[in-house]
Amino acid sequence: MKKVIIIIGIILAVVFISCSKNDEQADYASSANNIVELTNNFLKNNSENPKKYLSGVKEILDKSASANKKKKKTDIVPVSVTPIVKGSIEESISYFGNVEAKYSIPIYPKTPERVEKFFVDDGDYVKKGQKLIQINNDQLKYSVNQAKAGFKSAKSQYKNTLQEYRRTKTLFEENAISKSQYDQIKTQKEMGANSVNQAEAALNTANKMLNDALVTAPISGYVSNRNFDDGDMASPQQPLLRISQMDMVKVITEISERDILKVKIGMKARIKVNAFQNEVFYGKINRISPVIDLKTRTVKVIIVVNNSDLKLKPGMFSKVNIITNSEDNGFVLNKNYILEKTETVMNSDDLRDKTIEKRYFVFTVKDDIAIRKEVTIGLKSKYKYEIVSGLEGNELIITKGLSNVVDSSLVKVVK
Repeated sequence: MKKVIIIIGIILAVVFISCSKNDEQADYASSANNIVELTNNFLKNNSENPKKYLSGVKEILDKSASANKKKKKTDIVPVSVTPIVKGSIEESISYFGNVEAKYSIPIYPKTPERVEKFFVDDGDYVKKGQKLIQINNDQLKYSVNQAKAGFKSAKSQYKNTLQEYRRTKTLFEENAISKSQYDQIKTQKEMGANSVNQAEAALNTANKMLNDALVTAPISGYVSNRNFDDGDMASPQQPLLRISQMDMVKVITEISERDILKVKIGMKARIKVNAFQNEVFYGKINRISPVIDLKTRTVKVIIVVNNSDLKLKPGMFSKVNIITNSEDNGFVLNKNYILEKTETVMNSDDLRDKTIEKRYFVFTVKDDIAIRKEVTIGLKSKYKYEIVSGLEGNELIITKGLSNVVDSSLVKVVK
């Protein structure tokens, strides 16, 4: 244990002598000599109380620091300053996302037949209702003709049955036939009516299938992902192509649990993509998933972006910057001009019951004297902090020379 303490003392002495500035070397050398002397006495007396030794070292260091601080106050320190001004500041969170079309519809054939003709190709713009693909309809035409014939036959049979029913009804009312005979023809009439309805439904189905063989656009948009050519066999399980509306796109990103409470629907977001590195696209949060993905512990967020110039393409990888808070008229200062001090505050006698607090300070200049002021920080951005209290707004803030000044130091403002 003694060896460790001795080594610490020697290291401190060497550091003081080697790291001191020329004009302070004498003071630091004296402190180092005092530490060496204290170490020799510790060894000579064969002391078993290392705490007393370390306490002595600390006392020497404190006296040296105090003397140096007093010297700094009497030295004139050259500094640069800047006025505190009002400006804008934003807090944001950054994630990555994927660009998708706001509306994108796969087009499936409803009939398993061969493709007779494509009327469009990838990249074409189509309007709602415009024809896209003609599926072979020879068999469907035959089915329609067959259904028409069935419908015509059913109507003819029903017409005959209806006439027979009317004649039988008259005879029954005149008590010329029995009730069972009347009921029989009545049933035939009802069955005939049902046959007509069934035949009509079959005809409507055949006509619809024939119409569906001509595939039309359900929405206006751009054609993409054409997977077939003329003559290929179409399958209802595989899309023929896709139509996407791209004047508005959505950027899908996933944010971590710690940022869930920071985002809200309607917040603005900045979008950047590799294809346009010098351009920023702006959008708003349109939807936030109400559940957390159990695998990634993230929440899906959808941002809608105006894309009237069609620069953003579905599938692009993007960097998303969501603006969670902003201030347009606050005191804003470069964070490099603000000093930060971290303190541990004990809330009770329990060593575990403690909190870490951060305090912030700036140095201002008045009448060639540096004045340390404690400030309260509001919003924080990557390079700037908002000052919400502690300054009046007419101060000059020291920007260069901060490491050489203490409270009440004499300073000289230089450019």
